[in-house]
Amino acid sequence: KYKWFHLYVPFRPVHLRYKFVNWGVLFFSKLLAKLYGFVFFSFFNKNYDRIIIESGYCLYLINRPIKNCKITYRVSDSPKSLRLNEDLINREARLLPFFDKVSVPSLSIYSYYDNLIASNNTTLKFEKHGIFKKDFDEKKENPYIYELNAVFVGMRLLDITVIEILSRRFDDVHFHIIGDFDNAYQRPNVHYYGVMDYKDTCQYIKFATVGLACFIKIKGIEDYSETNKIVQYSYCGLPIFMPCFIPSKRKNIFHYQYVENSMVSSFKKALVFENKNLYSDDLDWTELSNL
Repeated sequence: KYKWFHLYVPFRPVHLRYKFVNWGVLFFSKLLAKLYGFVFFSFFNKNYDRIIIESGYCLYLINRPIKNCKITYRVSDSPKSLRLNEDLINREARLLPFFDKVSVPSLSIYSYYDNLIASNNTTLKFEKHGIFKKDFDEKKENPYIYELNAVFVGMRLLDITVIEILSRRFDDVHFHIIGDFDNAYQRPNVHYYGVMDYKDTCQYIKFATVGLACFIKIKGIEDYSETNKIVQYSYCGLPIFMPCFIPSKRKNIFHYQYVENSMVSSFKKALVFENKNLYSDDLDWTELSNL
């Protein structure tokens, strides 16, 4: 029904620790905004019905409303944890009235934007991340040789201290870490796989006993209650082991306090979680795109 066109932002200014460096970044950001806006409106703005703008640096592609075209702003990542530069933060606030819809994946991000768009006609919708269900449904072979397996899949925010405690207290459970993490902590029941192709991770999630979401605490971490990882774990019926500073209403979440006894108690409950009655209302990306 629709013809899709994808446009990416290749060069991105960053937010650095030193103010005098950020002054130069701010100047560079404004030049980029003018360049990207000129290129987009000169060559790519060709009678589209809808434009979907990803949060972050893709905002540089838009600088004004587009006639007869609806704009959806998808906030996939926590705006508080992205460390966006000042120019981009101000740009987002200025552009929000131009969007007919702002789509957010978590309730905490929803609250953040609810305050920002209260004075205009933009529609704010809570729409969790989607999942490619077929990629999981097709996996039939269990990659594990052990009975009890806990898996973490991701590229950052892993709290290795939690892995150290759990692997020491639960010798019969094997912990599988998939992602770009240093394997400095060694135990016979801790396994590192490095970066893995997305489709190859699906079987490790589907056949795991527990899904690990043991994140370190950073600014905006409460917005990580509905990451891709959480959606994938839930679709596969896994209990999710998560720190208490990330709120969630999912029934398969097992929160822990940052003390060893709490971690051990919560992980024990996760290990015996019965998922037969777990219902996941998570949508396939195709279903989500049609909303």
